[in-house]
Amino acid sequence: MSSIKLPPKYYHFEQAWILEELPEDPSLIVKTMFGGVAIYLYGKLVLLLMESQKDLEWRGTLVPTEREHHSSLQKQFPKLSPHPILQKWLYLPLKSTDHEHIMELLIKRIKAKDLRFGVLPQARSKKKKKACRKAKRARPTHKQN
Repeated sequence: MSSIKLPPKYYHFEQAWILEELPEDPSLIVKTMFGGVAIYLYGKLVLLLMESQKDLEWRGTLVPTEREHHSSLQKQFPKLSPHPILQKWLYLPLKSTDHEHIMELLIKRIKAKDLRFGVLPQARSKKKKKACRKAKRARPTHKQN
């Protein structure tokens, strides 16, 4: 059982229960990404919980994995399919009648360190970091009179 909490903005998430199913592990990181909640475990991005109210294709669970694992995961979990937009990852729509049950099975495999799950986060290049710092410094400051 994880003691990590969602940021307040995400308390309403239907998928918030998933955090309770995650192991207490020092590698567990939960943060916001693309308007959803990204879950990192064992150094990999393993799940991305999305619940857009406007776009149905962004309402479900993205399962980050390498393309070479798609077919074996889809055989084991037939409801998984490539995401309609981000096809490099698999997707389980929130509207699936057995979404919760499938998520419980996926989490068991993730906790067992099944190598098919997760992608390593891309390291930010030094150029990008410098550009970000420069952009922050270059912002005009507003002085109040």
